Amino acid sequence: MHYLLLTHKIDGGGLQAVVRAQAEVLVEAGHDVTVICNKENGLVSSSIFDVKHISFHTWAGRKQLKKLFGSLADFRVLAHSFDAYWAMFWFRRYKDRSYYFVHVDYYSMYYKSSKWLKNFERTFNYKLLFNGKNVAFVSKGAEASMLNKIGIRPKRTAVIYPPIDLSKIKALSKVELKLDLPEVFYISLGRLAERKNVALTIKAFAKVRENNESLVIVGDGQEQETLKELVNKLGINSQVLFVGWQDNPYPIIKRAQALVMSSNSEGFGLNIVEALSLGVPVVSTDAPSGPREILEPDYADCLSKVNDLDDLVNKLSLLKTSRNQPRFSVSGLKEHVQKFDSKYALAELLKFTE
Repeated sequence: MHYLLLTHKIDGGGLQAVVRAQAEVLVEAGHDVTVICNKENGLVSSSIFDVKHISFHTWAGRKQLKKLFGSLADFRVLAHSFDAYWAMFWFRRYKDRSYYFVHVDYYSMYYKSSKWLKNFERTFNYKLLFNGKNVAFVSKGAEASMLNKIGIRPKRTAVIYPPIDLSKIKALSKVELKLDLPEVFYISLGRLAERKNVALTIKAFAKVRENNESLVIVGDGQEQETLKELVNKLGINSQVLFVGWQDNPYPIIKRAQALVMSSNSEGFGLNIVEALSLGVPVVSTDAPSGPREILEPDYADCLSKVNDLDDLVNKLSLLKTSRNQPRFSVSGLKEHVQKFDSKYALAELLKFTE
């Protein structure tokens, strides 16, 4: 089987990391894989799978896709981004070979903060793209939101978690650190965007910090300068370190006291699984749709209300007093996320696309 993974770009974390991981596990399972990116400067080379650039929304690009589809006897298209969804809209003859992967909870991300006319337009587009199609969701919460709140009606659905290679994360965590990090620190990891609400993590840290504790913020984005201004305003410059985007954040995660995630919405919460797999506890907002799905049942008390500073502070304080409990042992934390190992995601993916 030849799998064609269509996406906006594959450089970076989040969705891009999921696409790369999906390509890798499919190759390891013996399949041919080509990742096709709409954004020319969003490519990364790979020795494992083929990567190429095709502009999805140009006539020349559509001709290239048509020629590629026609040249393959047995193939599946896995569309991972909105430009990829729209690209496949023009190839409805291949809809039974096409699979749409939804990585976020669109309702929680957009609908509550938008006017009704914009939400009407979004609903129209989602139904146009997904009704009657094969749609995979990154979490049960994202699936329920799209089906029950937005009202899409796919032909088939599945929940397929991101393929997370736990053994690879363990190996990468042993790479020598080239950063000069504090001895004791909490970590915030991810894109510095409004939806991630890293400001809440900073405010909570300011309230619970001890003199010997720091907060390391890994990631970059449009909110970076605003967050630095907040740190300065709170007078905690000496205890907050911005280290930017890291290709391999795992040695940093492994040394952290805890991962703190304060998103307003999530599709899954990949960073939570990564931290737990390294034996690092997590405190997260109960953001739709992934964190609760990952942390329950053993660590449900590590979930705080969304955008609630006092509750996040309470959960961080509770973690400090609970660290000696057996469930917070390194082995206990690692055991909790074994169900998210890539072999299970691969099995679900192959079952859905057979």
